[in-house]
Amino acid sequence: MVKLFLLFTAGGVGTLLRYGINHWTQELVRGTLAETVHVWTVLINVLGCFLIGLLTPMLTTQLEVREEWRLAILVGLLGGFTTFSTFGFELFGLIEKGHAVRASVYAVSSVGLGLGAVWLGWTLAVRLGATPPVA
Repeated sequence: MVKLFLLFTAGGVGTLLRYGINHWTQELVRGTLAETVHVWTVLINVLGCFLIGLLTPMLTTQLEVREEWRLAILVGLLGGFTTFSTFGFELFGLIEKGHAVRASVYAVSSVGLGLGAVWLGWTLAVRLGATPPVA
Protein backbone atom coordinates (compact mmCIF):
# COMPACT_ATOMS: atom_id res chain seq x y z
CA MET A 1 0.00 0.00 0.00
CA VAL A 2 2.89 2.37 0.76
CA LYS A 3 4.32 1.75 -2.73
CA LEU A 4 1.00 2.72 -4.37
CA PHE A 5 0.70 5.85 -2.24
CA LEU A 6 4.24 6.93 -3.13
CA LEU A 7 3.63 6.27 -6.85
CA PHE A 8 0.38 8.24 -6.75
CA THR A 9 1.89 11.18 -4.88
CA ALA A 10 5.09 11.33 -6.94
CA GLY A 11 3.06 11.10 -10.17
CA GLY A 12 1.02 14.09 -9.06
CA VAL A 13 4.14 16.08 -8.26
CA GLY A 14 5.60 15.20 -11.67
CA THR A 15 2.40 16.35 -13.35
CA LEU A 16 2.48 19.67 -11.48
CA LEU A 17 6.13 20.18 -12.46
CA ARG A 18 5.28 19.48 -16.11
CA TYR A 19 2.38 21.92 -15.99
CA GLY A 20 4.54 24.64 -14.45
CA ILE A 21 7.37 24.24 -16.96
CA ASN A 22 4.87 24.06 -19.82
CA HIS A 23 3.18 27.27 -18.70
CA TRP A 24 6.49 29.08 -18.14
CA THR A 25 7.99 28.09 -21.50
CA GLN A 26 4.79 28.90 -23.41
CA GLU A 27 5.07 32.46 -22.14
CA LEU A 28 8.74 32.64 -23.18
CA VAL A 29 8.23 31.38 -26.74
CA ARG A 30 4.82 32.86 -27.56
CA GLY A 31 4.77 34.18 -31.12
CA THR A 32 8.05 32.54 -32.15
CA LEU A 33 8.87 29.53 -34.32
CA ALA A 34 9.65 27.61 -31.13
CA GLU A 35 5.95 27.80 -30.24
CA THR A 36 4.96 26.04 -33.45
CA VAL A 37 7.23 23.03 -32.82
CA HIS A 38 6.08 22.64 -29.20
CA VAL A 39 9.49 23.37 -27.68
CA TRP A 40 8.05 23.04 -24.17
CA THR A 41 7.16 19.38 -24.74
CA VAL A 42 10.60 18.69 -26.20
CA LEU A 43 12.22 20.40 -23.20
CA ILE A 44 10.20 18.37 -20.70
CA ASN A 45 10.81 15.08 -22.50
CA VAL A 46 14.55 15.71 -22.86
CA LEU A 47 14.85 16.73 -19.21
CA GLY A 48 12.88 13.65 -18.15
CA CYS A 49 15.12 11.44 -20.31
CA PHE A 50 18.24 12.98 -18.78
CA LEU A 51 16.91 12.50 -15.27
CA ILE A 52 15.95 8.86 -15.80
CA GLY A 53 19.38 8.21 -17.32
CA LEU A 54 21.09 9.89 -14.37
CA LEU A 55 18.93 8.58 -11.56
CA THR A 56 18.44 4.93 -12.55
CA PRO A 57 22.05 3.84 -11.96
CA MET A 58 22.43 6.16 -8.97
CA LEU A 59 19.28 5.01 -7.20
CA THR A 60 19.78 1.32 -7.90
CA THR A 61 23.47 0.82 -7.17
CA GLN A 62 25.19 3.87 -5.74
CA LEU A 63 22.67 5.19 -3.23
CA GLU A 64 20.82 1.93 -2.66
CA VAL A 65 17.44 3.63 -2.37
CA ARG A 66 14.61 1.36 -1.25
CA GLU A 67 12.50 -0.08 -4.06
CA GLU A 68 9.31 1.81 -3.25
CA TRP A 69 11.14 5.16 -3.31
CA ARG A 70 13.04 4.24 -6.48
CA LEU A 71 9.72 3.38 -8.18
CA ALA A 72 8.12 6.56 -6.86
CA ILE A 73 10.88 8.65 -8.41
CA LEU A 74 11.48 6.79 -11.67
CA VAL A 75 7.93 5.64 -12.47
CA GLY A 76 5.76 8.10 -10.54
CA LEU A 77 7.62 11.41 -10.64
CA LEU A 78 9.24 11.03 -14.05
CA GLY A 79 6.20 9.25 -15.49
CA GLY A 80 3.99 12.14 -14.44
CA PHE A 81 6.58 14.64 -15.62
CA THR A 82 7.26 13.41 -19.14
CA THR A 83 4.69 13.93 -21.82
CA PHE A 84 4.81 11.23 -24.46
CA SER A 85 1.04 11.18 -24.96
CA THR A 86 1.12 14.97 -25.39
CA PHE A 87 3.99 14.54 -27.84
CA GLY A 88 1.95 12.08 -29.91
CA PHE A 89 -1.08 14.35 -29.94
CA GLU A 90 0.91 17.46 -30.87
CA LEU A 91 2.78 15.56 -33.59
CA PHE A 92 -0.51 14.31 -35.00
CA GLY A 93 -1.85 17.89 -34.96
CA LEU A 94 1.12 19.18 -36.95
CA ILE A 95 0.68 16.42 -39.53
CA GLU A 96 -3.08 17.01 -39.75
CA LYS A 97 -2.45 20.71 -40.43
CA GLY A 98 -0.04 19.85 -43.25
CA HIS A 99 3.14 20.92 -41.43
CA ALA A 100 5.27 17.94 -42.44
CA VAL A 101 8.61 19.71 -41.97
CA ARG A 102 7.68 21.05 -38.52
CA ALA A 103 6.37 17.61 -37.56
CA SER A 104 9.64 16.02 -38.68
CA VAL A 105 11.74 18.53 -36.74
CA TYR A 106 9.57 17.97 -33.67
CA ALA A 107 9.74 14.17 -33.88
CA VAL A 108 13.46 13.95 -34.62
CA SER A 109 14.41 16.52 -31.97
CA SER A 110 12.23 14.87 -29.30
CA VAL A 111 13.48 11.34 -29.95
CA GLY A 112 17.09 12.25 -30.78
CA LEU A 113 17.58 14.72 -27.93
CA GLY A 114 15.74 12.39 -25.55
CA LEU A 115 17.99 9.45 -26.38
CA GLY A 116 21.05 11.68 -26.11
CA ALA A 117 19.85 12.98 -22.74
CA VAL A 118 19.40 9.44 -21.37
CA TRP A 119 22.93 8.58 -22.52
CA LEU A 120 24.34 11.81 -21.01
CA GLY A 121 22.60 11.26 -17.69
CA TRP A 122 23.67 7.59 -17.56
CA THR A 123 27.26 8.48 -18.40
CA LEU A 124 27.32 11.21 -15.76
CA ALA A 125 25.94 8.84 -13.12
CA VAL A 126 28.60 6.23 -13.94
CA ARG A 127 31.34 8.86 -13.74
CA LEU A 128 29.97 9.92 -10.37
CA GLY A 129 30.50 6.38 -9.15
CA ALA A 130 27.23 4.59 -9.83
CA THR A 131 27.43 1.06 -11.18
CA PRO A 132 24.91 0.57 -13.99
CA PRO A 133 22.24 -1.99 -13.11
CA VAL A 134 22.20 -5.18 -15.13
CA ALA A 135 19.50 -4.98 -17.77
